[in-house]
Amino acid sequence: MASKSLAPGLARSKHWRASVLGTACLMSLLAITWCPPTRPVLQTPQQYEREYNNKRSGVGPSKFHGYAYDGIWVIAKTLQRAMETLHASSRHQRIQDFNYTDHTLGRIILNAMNETNFFGVTGQVVFRNGERMGTIKFTQFQDSREVKVGEYNAVADTLEIINDTIRFQGSEPPKDKTIILEQLRKISLPLYSILSALTILGMIMASAFLFFNIKNRNQKLIKMSSPYMNNLIILGGMLSYASIFLFGLDGSFVSEKTFETLCTVRTWILTVGYTTAFGAMFAKTWRVHAIFKNVKMKKKIIKDQKLLVIVGGMLLIDLCILICWQAVDPLRRTVERYSMEPDPAGRDISIRPLLEHCENTHMTIWLGIVYAYKGLLMLFGCFLAWETRNVSIPALNDSKYIGMSVYNVGIMCIIGAAVSFLTRDQPNVQFCIVALVIIFCSTITLCLVFVPKLITLRTNPDAATQNRRFQFTQNQKKEDSKTSTSVTSVNQASTSRLEGLQSENHRLRMKITELDKDLEEVTMQLQDTPEKTTYIKQNHYQELNDILNLGNFTESTDGGKAILKNHLDQNPQLQWNTTEPSRTCKDPIEDINSPEHIQRRLSLQLPILHHAYLPSIGGVDASCVSPCVSPTASPRHRHVPPSFRVMVSGL
Repeated sequence: MASKSLAPGLARSKHWRASVLGTACLMSLLAITWCPPTRPVLQTPQQYEREYNNKRSGVGPSKFHGYAYDGIWVIAKTLQRAMETLHASSRHQRIQDFNYTDHTLGRIILNAMNETNFFGVTGQVVFRNGERMGTIKFTQFQDSREVKVGEYNAVADTLEIINDTIRFQGSEPPKDKTIILEQLRKISLPLYSILSALTILGMIMASAFLFFNIKNRNQKLIKMSSPYMNNLIILGGMLSYASIFLFGLDGSFVSEKTFETLCTVRTWILTVGYTTAFGAMFAKTWRVHAIFKNVKMKKKIIKDQKLLVIVGGMLLIDLCILICWQAVDPLRRTVERYSMEPDPAGRDISIRPLLEHCENTHMTIWLGIVYAYKGLLMLFGCFLAWETRNVSIPALNDSKYIGMSVYNVGIMCIIGAAVSFLTRDQPNVQFCIVALVIIFCSTITLCLVFVPKLITLRTNPDAATQNRRFQFTQNQKKEDSKTSTSVTSVNQASTSRLEGLQSENHRLRMKITELDKDLEEVTMQLQDTPEKTTYIKQNHYQELNDILNLGNFTESTDGGKAILKNHLDQNPQLQWNTTEPSRTCKDPIEDINSPEHIQRRLSLQLPILHHAYLPSIGGVDASCVSPCVSPTASPRHRHVPPSFRVMVSGL
């Protein structure tokens, strides 16, 4: 410790300072007398260690007491060197004026610390770039004891290794740091091969169904089930199958640029394939629903061109969504990094898994739009399938199987989407689930649509032309709150379009009801007045034949005359004679069976009877160019109810 010797009594008035300022003497030239140190100066680390142990008075030693002691010395030496630098400079700045905004003084102190070099209790104290440079000792535990194997002097930058003292595990020295190996998670080649083989089998099956559908397209069973729509279902299934190959290609098979292109291609193929297959099934179900739910019973013909327009509209909506998706926010290749994992082989390395994804900025929004659109179509398809569940015509049994397909596809898509989202970090599991869902949905759909047709065509080729009874329920209440159930016989041999036959049949049934009433009245009138028939002349038989030759009856004149002639020949008592001809000119009400009245009624009723009534009771079809000569020649005439035969004979 040092102290300055000042004159007594002058310290308060600073008389000495005024005296100095008036002379040429400087403050630095004043004599300083140092007092001798009152405490011993430590010279070696051993002396400091003994002094420290004496002063801690039973308190446990600190690990950093030596560094604290050397740190105080570093601060003292740094400040001393900084003051010397300030005195030597022309700034006349004191160390007491330091603040954190004074960058110049800060650099002076930092440089002074870097120049510090002394041997402290913890060893050589030297700083370089703000860090202490010292000696590092290397030790190794061998046989439960610490053995020095080397030493590194950071000041002199020398390394000393003691030979034959270091022991290592393994065949090579350990690494100074953990090596991180980035590994791309890829799809297993055996798994890809197995699923690809199943996909190829599915495509072969679809090709066989396509060949079957094209070959038998003229068969009524296939023709009435819309072969063009069947082809679209097969095409959609094959596109869905093809997307599996693209979903299995990752960075281990293709380059990064190709993978980014596949992100877009596989999305387009799967979307278009699903819409093509499901849209065709949806259109077929809608046509059946439109025909059998026609409450007004009007003629309704829905051609395949209209169904193609429906499927094309669905595809157009898909294309609009996909084009906007690609233009605004296209899919990109992104790499997701996962936490490090130990090496399965036990090597001194850490593995960081990498996984490729196809993503974009607003992935959730685009997927929500696609899922919402497909979900609405699926719900509407389920509704149509449920509404047409009672249709039992063999050629239209698609509705039941299509409904089953829709239910299966809906459930599997929901399960597949959820599970694939939860297994994003496991590419093998994710690819397996996606591929199996696509294979299952496509295979089930194709089998449900085509296998029943194949079996029916093989076991009963004429199933489409046989008369089958079908029942449909009116789902709209009439004004009187009554529900009617109609049972109709379907004659499918006259036309290739079932919907035209059904609509025409509904219309004719209403007209038949009116004709039945009129014919019953005529029959009753003829049977209730047998005495009046004696007044009809014999030559009126020829006039009746002339009536059958009217212009409105030209299409089946021979057949109609043959029926009436045979009937009159078998019933001679009904032939007209010439007795009491004067009765024909009397009261018109009494002469209701006069030839004039009969001619007028038959001229109006027989054409309608021929075109509308006879086909439904087994007589001549309106579309036949060669009618049967007699009613018994027609196979359908054998099933004419007895009441109808009475009405015909009554004429």
